[in-house]
Amino acid sequence: MSGGGARWQRLALLLAVAGIAAPAGGWTRPGHMVAAAIAYDRLRAEAPAELAAVVAILGKHPDRAPFEVAIDRSTGDEQARRRFTECARWPDDARGTAYDHPTWHYVMTSPAGGGSSATTTTGEADAAFALNFRTLANRQASAAERAVALCWVMHLVGDIHQPLHTAQQVSGRFPAGDRGGGLQFVREAAGADPITLHWFWDDAVHRQGDAASVAARAAELQTAAPPRETIAIASDGPDAAFRAWTQ
Repeated sequence: MSGGGARWQRLALLLAVAGIAAPAGGWTRPGHMVAAAIAYDRLRAEAPAELAAVVAILGKHPDRAPFEVAIDRSTGDEQARRRFTECARWPDDARGTAYDHPTWHYVMTSPAGGGSSATTTTGEADAAFALNFRTLANRQASAAERAVALCWVMHLVGDIHQPLHTAQQVSGRFPAGDRGGGLQFVREAAGADPITLHWFWDDAVHRQGDAASVAARAAELQTAAPPRETIAIASDGPDAAFRAWTQ
């Protein structure tokens, strides 16, 4: 790959690696925003030219309304950061629309049952990541297609680091699986309303979606657990990297 394609391949790699800088992936909308804010800081420090390319291409996103709401009246660096963090949460904001892909957010391998050693797989997060990674790197794709693909790349890196997007309990009580904790309930404190175990994990990173609290939480996490040195995805590409994260 050469020219524009190579540049976007490098950008996708940087985004994927920077996006996992947070100690936890980023799962509800605020969680995805926090992970994106950390990635934004990493890219601004390590690859400002690529960051500028990200911000520019997001201006071509075909679903403009969520981005306009997110940036509000902000300008300059603050506007770029808000556009970037909206990108990471956009696949959740697009639920129920023509852009929605419900099975792209998870991938689970479970025992097939019946004493067999066979397994069954549900969800398509791995295939979705590879598809969108390659679309982002494809210089023949339109700016709108790349913008949508970029949002999915960032979002899926977060989703795949939520443990219950990759695992579920299969037992006598849940012979077909507990739907990634969606059928089990916990209380965060005595007397609190029950919530699903999956939602408990989804909420673990952050719960407020305003720009100021997202930036503060991102700074807090980076201080508490400084990101490790950026690593490269192996030459065998996004498929192998995503499988490794899943496992």
